[in-house]
Amino acid sequence: MHRALLTTSPLSRTRRSSPIDGRQENFALAYLHFLDVVGMKKYPRSQTVSLVKKGATALFVLEVGVFAGLYYVYHRMNTDRDFRYYMKNNYSTGLEAFYTVGEFMNSEDRTRRFDEAVWAQQFGSESGSTKQTKQ
Repeated sequence: MHRALLTTSPLSRTRRSSPIDGRQENFALAYLHFLDVVGMKKYPRSQTVSLVKKGATALFVLEVGVFAGLYYVYHRMNTDRDFRYYMKNNYSTGLEAFYTVGEFMNSEDRTRRFDEAVWAQQFGSESGSTKQTKQ
């Protein structure tokens, strides 16, 4: 009796249900067999699926890169007047799109008029202002 008390835990003596009976054990073995045969088996991928996954990954990385680049340019145009002047001289359609979006988002946006006034004061007539000189 002393030896039996040492090998069994006090909780196992008070449980009402038996440990794993035969039906539960058969179910567990059948489930493990199912996972082994169906769920865990690795099948070789076709080249088409692999190529599509690589292409989708490359396209995603490209989109993230383009978005980051466009955000960088937008941030510079939004914060740096000298960069806007560079864009005016080299990429006027991009600057025009920037002004259009700004005016669409806020109808009271005066960035375009303020830039033109500053550029007319700094650079004279080359900024595109319509000042007429008296002769």
